[in-house]
Amino acid sequence: MYGGGIAAAQHVMVQTFGAAVNGNHAGMQGGGIALYDSVNLSMEMSNVRRNTSSGDGGGIFANVAEVHTFRTVIADNNAQGVGGAMRSDSAHVNLQYATIAGNSSMTRGSALSTLWSSVQVYNSIIWGNSGPSPDLDLASTDAQITYSDIQGGWADQGNIAADPMFENPANGAYNLTMGSPCIDAGDPAAGYDQDGTRVDMGAVFFWQEGMQKRLVLPHVNAEPGSEVLVDIKATHPGLVSTDLFFTIDSNVFTPAENFIRWHVFEDTPAAQSEVFWTISGDTVKISLATNTEYPAYLNGSPLMTLAFNVNPEADYGWYSLNWLQSVWKPETQEWVYTNLNEEQVYMEWGGIELQQSILWGDVTMDATVSGADASAILRHVVGLPNPTFYREVADVTGNGWVSSFDAALVLRKVLYPWFQFPVEGPRKLTAAGTASFASLSWERDGSGWVLRSNTAGIEAGELTLTLPGGAPVTITGDNALAYRQDGTSVQIALVNSAASGILFRVDGVTSAPTISTASFNEGSMTLAPMLPTAFALDQNAPNPFNPSTTIRFALPEASQVSLVVYDLNGRAIRTLATGAFQPGNHSVVWDGMDANGREVASGTYVYRLTTEKGSFVKRMTLAR
Repeated sequence: MYGGGIAAAQHVMVQTFGAAVNGNHAGMQGGGIALYDSVNLSMEMSNVRRNTSSGDGGGIFANVAEVHTFRTVIADNNAQGVGGAMRSDSAHVNLQYATIAGNSSMTRGSALSTLWSSVQVYNSIIWGNSGPSPDLDLASTDAQITYSDIQGGWADQGNIAADPMFENPANGAYNLTMGSPCIDAGDPAAGYDQDGTRVDMGAVFFWQEGMQKRLVLPHVNAEPGSEVLVDIKATHPGLVSTDLFFTIDSNVFTPAENFIRWHVFEDTPAAQSEVFWTISGDTVKISLATNTEYPAYLNGSPLMTLAFNVNPEADYGWYSLNWLQSVWKPETQEWVYTNLNEEQVYMEWGGIELQQSILWGDVTMDATVSGADASAILRHVVGLPNPTFYREVADVTGNGWVSSFDAALVLRKVLYPWFQFPVEGPRKLTAAGTASFASLSWERDGSGWVLRSNTAGIEAGELTLTLPGGAPVTITGDNALAYRQDGTSVQIALVNSAASGILFRVDGVTSAPTISTASFNEGSMTLAPMLPTAFALDQNAPNPFNPSTTIRFALPEASQVSLVVYDLNGRAIRTLATGAFQPGNHSVVWDGMDANGREVASGTYVYRLTTEKGSFVKRMTLAR
């Protein structure tokens, strides 16, 4: 009845890559996928197509869940209820590079229908969906839609409203065609598509000719007596073969065991790739080919990784890696050229700098990598002084800044000495692109508050708390952490290793602090909207008011609710809200009318919020 293709509930994580959830039916909710009770769905380069439901959510239905998609097509789904492509209730939805097209519903929200949710749409296309308007039915929802093509328009940064010019939507071909306004229209800060041009909107980018094909030898550092990895990179729109010829000083560098450590076709067994190599004097010769049905799309991407042993007696200094445009092949009496797909391309030379070794992570300068180094990094992140701190070796990710994630990797090195920091290998970690979300919640624990993580994958993080008062607090926990308090503001850096899921405990406050900022794993995870920690009724605003005012209340859990306005004699004037409400922050507007639609007189009125856990009362003044 629920989730014709995939159904999941109760705190599980569902991940798909290249999956097709197509042609399913559900008698109730979620024709393709149904998610309930804190399920986290992550879909990458997948399809949700031609699914139907007799209820809501023709493609996907999410209730108290998270949905994250990347380069995924949600198309040609149908719901007899709301949400042709997707329906979410009290959920978090994050759609990146999505194509949502050709969906339909019998009622509203042929594309998306949401209630009490948060929705982020980025570099996406929502077009050609059919049903009663609106296509985007976003009720009581925090929606952020940017750099997207939205039929009917959406006022926010980078959005357009123009026919995306799909190739053949009637037959399910939702790729872009020449001249589409979605080409090169994505967020310019998001980098490039594989053709080397600005990112396109939608799940499938349009390949543009004219990219400069090239081969690049690296600039790397090593030390005498070590093994050095040489990462060759390439740019090509569809590589199936290459011949590479370059020189290296054979008195200093000799091939290590398993010389070709990796190549671009290695992870695709069906490609049936073959690679051969020889070294004659100072000349390295490599040939690589694969099945033409499995080309590699490279844009300054790694082509292969080679391993050389460095002579322990070698002098410090620079040793060049030089491309050879051609070499003589005596067995066939011909010249053979360095090429990609038998094409001569632009080539960039590189080299290896031999220098004294750097002990990455040893920020305390005691010639070892230990927990003290991780602690010093955390202190540095929050601004606490360190007796000795060598910042140059603290950035073990190699991405240009020092964070708690560097401390996490230092502790990993302590536990697993063979672990290689990213800065030591051929591929450094880069700054995060679009982030995923971490779900956190405050829990009362005796006289203090604990912050619990409800999301897997948090290794390290930095948070700023705003306290309800300026009294000194104590922050403790099973995790390695450091903190610094400045009045009502507290900065925290931590490495998350506790199995309990509790990040830390705060003592010295009467109510839960507010999380002002939070970033995890060097920006790859940010904070999802948090639920309230207690039932609460706020003072109406404005107050006094004329002719209307807004009343806000908070529910930490689902509850039956009634919100009623009374006069000072206790007579009920108007019921503003009644029924079952989901957890979260809610608001209701009173327009100064009674239950019969008549204006009430100026004066003071009482409003009462009644929940399953108690009642709350406040006063307000109407001044006509």
